Amino acid sequence: MRKASICLSRLMALAAGFAMIAVGPVWAETPDPKPQAPVTGQALAAEQGPAADKAATAETAAAVGAKARTRAGGTADHSKFKILQQDFKSGPEVTAACLTCHTEASKQVMSSIHWTWRFDNPKTGQTLGKSEVLNSFCGNVAANEPRCTSCHAGYGWEKLSDGPPKQETAVDCLACHAMPGTYAKLDNKAGHPPLAPLPPKAMTITGANATPVDLSKAAMSVAMPGRENCGQCHFYGGGGDNVKHGDLSSALVAPDRSVDVHMAKDGLNFTCSDCHLSKAHNWHGSRYDVTAADTIGTGKPGERRDVATCQSCHGTRPHKDATLEALKLNDHTDRVACQTCHIPSFAKGGVATKTNWDWSTAGKLKDGKPFHEDGFVQSDGKHLHTYLSTKGDFTWGENVTPQYAWFDGQVRYTKSGDQIDPTKPVEINRLSGGPMIQMRASGHSKS
Repeated sequence: MRKASICLSRLMALAAGFAMIAVGPVWAETPDPKPQAPVTGQALAAEQGPAADKAATAETAAAVGAKARTRAGGTADHSKFKILQQDFKSGPEVTAACLTCHTEASKQVMSSIHWTWRFDNPKTGQTLGKSEVLNSFCGNVAANEPRCTSCHAGYGWEKLSDGPPKQETAVDCLACHAMPGTYAKLDNKAGHPPLAPLPPKAMTITGANATPVDLSKAAMSVAMPGRENCGQCHFYGGGGDNVKHGDLSSALVAPDRSVDVHMAKDGLNFTCSDCHLSKAHNWHGSRYDVTAADTIGTGKPGERRDVATCQSCHGTRPHKDATLEALKLNDHTDRVACQTCHIPSFAKGGVATKTNWDWSTAGKLKDGKPFHEDGFVQSDGKHLHTYLSTKGDFTWGENVTPQYAWFDGQVRYTKSGDQIDPTKPVEINRLSGGPMIQMRASGHSKS
């Protein structure tokens, strides 16, 4: 019987021009300090004894509330809301309190891809989404639910075939809105936060040692999402910092301009949602139906909210100088993606990414026991595994130069029900596009 093996190499397309693009993740960004465990009011009051506990919690909550208002530019101080000043026993209890004011929030979230993990692509006819596709670095969610759904935007998705939870209180408001340092999710509890008593060696989804969360303090800290909120899941997908995407890492929390010109704290200091604008808890910008060639640009009047493209801010003729060079560069923007020139490398800022994962070598033992090898040294001195008995061989890279390919915005995904040829490598995500397709679409010919 022939053994079927799959060697999976990184091949990810940039959400960019309907033309030649850099194939590889974009916008990887400066190393961040290691994730910090949540600091609770109880911990701050520990040295003063139980009598000081309540006062310390209120004091720190007020400080966090003030910081939240500063971050969001908001007009409400949630630390003053009595309904949030209670001893919450679970995440759903917090959501129930949120819904007393934000009555439609859960319904909106539950209609989004962040909740359903499902997307019907009108252009390819495929039903996609995290609950449907095979992931070249993680396999499939099925049978791994408590681990994979630890990053779901809710609580308690235990079995993939059952679909996400139906109760509105299952929506996790705090994952997106709590201030950094006040909240976390456990890495294997289907989205639930760490609450006392914790099991030994409990970890969060960022790989930090888990400590009990003070849900009241987290609830009183809420504000609009920051980079750290999005990053809890998106930076650590695939089991580690920058593992799966290559362009999304803890380096984005506080990058300098050499890493990311938009998010740099000494630059524009953007959050993710400055580009990925939202309406009713649905964010624009799709990995499953990419706007490869944005021919509309900024749109008139006002700010576009339907895409997250470079052109939606910079226009379709972004090179503004009245020079021959600028004119010639603008001649290429309908065929060459912005990232092709402006992001010549990814996995920057001192956080490496996995560039190859060979599952077929898994299963080796030493002295009858599983083992690991840490053969890659990151630029910050951290040793990263290059072999795990449970997962096979890995290759890592920093400041990686992308491969380049034509891309029309569509990817044909291999799904669990598809037939494969076990004698050949299986192409998990197949990019669509080519120069002739591009020329016809843009009105150009080869003559």
